[in-house]
Amino acid sequence: MKLNLSLVDVEIKTGLGSGYAIVPSGTYLAVVGSAEIKDTKNGSALILGYKIVGGEYEGKLIKDFLNVVNPSTEAVRISTERVATVVWATDAPLTKGVLADTDDLLDKEAFEIVLEQTDDGEYKNMRVKAVICVRSLEEKKPVAETKKAAPWKK
Repeated sequence: MKLNLSLVDVEIKTGLGSGYAIVPSGTYLAVVGSAEIKDTKNGSALILGYKIVGGEYEGKLIKDFLNVVNPSTEAVRISTERVATVVWATDAPLTKGVLADTDDLLDKEAFEIVLEQTDDGEYKNMRVKAVICVRSLEEKKPVAETKKAAPWKK
C-alpha cells in the first residue's frame, strides 16, 4: 500500500499508541506483520500489526493505531516518531527520508514492543506503550549478534 510518509527530521524515540490482544503486559520480540492505512473522523491512521515472534504468545498480532494525518500536531508527532522508530528498528528502506510503501515494513528485522494491559471496568485492552530499537543509532548496525537465519522468517 502506498504511503509516502516523510520521516525527514523526525526524532526516533518511543511514543504512545494503542492496540488490542489477549496477552499480559510485558516486553515482546515482534515484527511488523501487517500495515494498512484507514480513514478516521479526523484524518487517517496507519495501523501496524506487530506479530509476536517467540515465546508463549508467538503469532499473536498487536494493533498499533498511529495518527499520520490529524488536526492534533501532538498526535501526529507521537505517531511519526513511532513510525520512525519502527523504520529504524526494522531497517526498512527510505528514499530521501520518505517511507514510500507500508509493505517495506513487513516481516523485516525483529524489535521489542512494550505492552500494557488496561482495564476500563468493561473491557481489557492492550496499549503499545513503546517500541524499542535493538539497533545502535550511532553504529548503524545491529547491536545484538546476528544469526544466520532468523527463526521467525520462513
